[in-house]
Amino acid sequence: MQVDGFTGVGVAFYRLLSYIAEEYDLSQALTSVVSMYSKIRVGESLSVDTITAFLKRNFPKANAGRILGLDSEYDERRQAVEVTIGIFMALTTITYLAYEVPFEITAILF
Repeated sequence: MQVDGFTGVGVAFYRLLSYIAEEYDLSQALTSVVSMYSKIRVGESLSVDTITAFLKRNFPKANAGRILGLDSEYDERRQAVEVTIGIFMALTTITYLAYEVPFEITAILF
């Protein structure tokens, strides 16, 4: 199952920050994070609804579907990191199984 920015809060958060950093600049992205979190009440968590509302309110010309949707161009780095971590974990497991590396040593790699 693929997760997009309309269903996964982490994906939405990453894509929103990527959009702001790429289309504006990094300082605007960081300022936006502070602004977005200041709207969250004590005891509440960041949600997809909060992120989408923030995007629509602060960047009304932005296309939410293009930014948060399945085919978002603002998700390439996150996906690349996931693939890299997956490959690294697979290679570590293969090394552990093939050479009977003590678990203590393998655990250091994570």
